[in-house]
Amino acid sequence: MKDSYPKGTTKEQWDQYSKDLNKHEQFIKDYKFFTDRICRHLNFIDHKKQWTIEEIRKTMIDEIDKSHSMDAPNKPGYFRANND
Repeated sequence: MKDSYPKGTTKEQWDQYSKDLNKHEQFIKDYKFFTDRICRHLNFIDHKKQWTIEEIRKTMIDEIDKSHSMDAPNKPGYFRANND
């Protein structure tokens, strides 16, 4: 049975997309992990900082979430970028 791909796309494009997407998802997972560690460390070294750990985390997580959707690889056949 032949695999079916959206019109105008190839198996190679979808294979590359899958690799790029897996790499991107791992980056986001690692970024979130290290962001949490950074936030805890900042709170440890300067507990009198004006920003609370929750504010720092929310700001950083918002940026991560934005990056997760806007910087993800585009599916083959899409002519517009994720951030358009």
